[in-house]
Amino acid sequence: MAHDRKLLTFFSLYVAQSVPMSFFTTVIPVVMRQNDFSLRSIGLLQLVRLPWLVKFLWAPYVDGSAGKRGYKRWIIASELFYAVMIMCVGLLNLDTDLGLIVTLVILAVTASATQDIATDAFAVVLFRGKNKGMVNSMQSMGSFVGTLCGSGLMLIVYKYVGWSLLLPLLVVFVVVALLPLAGLRTTAVTASASGSADIMPTPDAPTVTPSVAETTQAVCRPGQREMFAFFTRPGILRQGTFLLLYYAGIMGSLSMIKPWMVDMGYDVGQIGFISGVIGTAMAAASSFVAGLTVKRLGLERCRLMFAAIVAAVAVVVWLLSLLGCAGIVAVTASVVAVWCAYGMATIVVLTAAMEYVRPGLEGTDFTLQTVITQLSGMIMAVMGGYVADRLGYTGLFAVGAAMGLVNLWYVARFFRKPRMAV
Repeated sequence: MAHDRKLLTFFSLYVAQSVPMSFFTTVIPVVMRQNDFSLRSIGLLQLVRLPWLVKFLWAPYVDGSAGKRGYKRWIIASELFYAVMIMCVGLLNLDTDLGLIVTLVILAVTASATQDIATDAFAVVLFRGKNKGMVNSMQSMGSFVGTLCGSGLMLIVYKYVGWSLLLPLLVVFVVVALLPLAGLRTTAVTASASGSADIMPTPDAPTVTPSVAETTQAVCRPGQREMFAFFTRPGILRQGTFLLLYYAGIMGSLSMIKPWMVDMGYDVGQIGFISGVIGTAMAAASSFVAGLTVKRLGLERCRLMFAAIVAAVAVVVWLLSLLGCAGIVAVTASVVAVWCAYGMATIVVLTAAMEYVRPGLEGTDFTLQTVITQLSGMIMAVMGGYVADRLGYTGLFAVGAAMGLVNLWYVARFFRKPRMAV
């Protein structure tokens, strides 16, 4: 029962940080465009994503002070500051206060990014062994559900209640989402942060565990120097390549699915429902299933199995495009398959990142690895647009299939689980 409560707490926290972020990047541009703002002004809102790309810069400070203040306090303080910023935005007028609104939104998202650092670190030290897969499924599901609510539900609510009431409702949602955290005990977290917790490697942990000297240094003196020392760890090339490759087979396709559907004649409503609602919901469901699977089979088996699924999905999407299958059944199946593969792959990547952290630097190391995956996704999305423009969608999907097969080979070659002695 206590275990289920912990999982629901993290699900709530990840939804809480995803809904406002999705709202700021999806709903506000719609509102601005309806008020005849220029595309150039709307483009300023893309700046709000910046804190999530550079949050690793202050992650060591969050880790360093966690032993005294606790990750729980960081989460609560960050989320409350986030709520205050949202309330301030709600008191302003888009027509006259755009610059100030963008500034406040950036501050709010910075607080959200800080909350994410603390929440991830909190999850790393609170869950061990096979439980990592389940808490990562809560993270992935929370992100997908938050995105679905922030970009879809909030737009519907805005239609009926307007700007002045929507932002206070968002504040209430953020504060209520913190309530499950209030009664959660943090003794295990405090022990880990002080360096006295059990840090024995799990059966699925990589072979490159930190040395005693490295562990002591990390627990006692988190800082910028230790952050950059992450890139000198044994096995970092193998881990970094894994983080860069694992999504590669589907990220280009995922970024071009909506334009692909537009060019096949689907209208905005169909695209929004198939990709935004069905696709996102299936990604959340597949994340939950993947978490259970990782818990049952272990990380290494699932790393290979899900890599095979990603490659298979990429190949199937390419074949459907090559054969000219534009019917709603084939297109919906393609979209759902890509989103499901993405949801499953996310669990493997997050769980592997949790296994590759140093005690005392959980937030720093996990954040560094997630930033690598975000940059990889961004690069693949940009390249996807370039490839689709030059080679067409079939060419893009062919490249994705090839990348998926390369990733499958890489995982099979470099993450082969050692056989147990008889």
